[in-house]
Amino acid sequence: MATEKQEQYDTSGAMYAGEYYKQGQKLTVPNREVTKLGFWLSKQGEPTGNIVFKMENLSEELIDSEVLCNASVITT
Repeated sequence: MATEKQEQYDTSGAMYAGEYYKQGQKLTVPNREVTKLGFWLSKQGEPTGNIVFKMENLSEELIDSEVLCNASVITT
């Protein structure tokens, strides 16, 4: 099965405590199996709450989700 890496990004964003906020990217993977995803996280300030990874289809229907960790444990 074909593989693909997306090693470049065009933006970064800050997420603030006390708000429901999301960051995302779009990657179309026709006829491929997603076996690995990576995210680069860094902490600003004193965030709290869970960081949740969600995978959605183009109609924004949930495919899968997982709690990665509590935001307070991310390094700066």
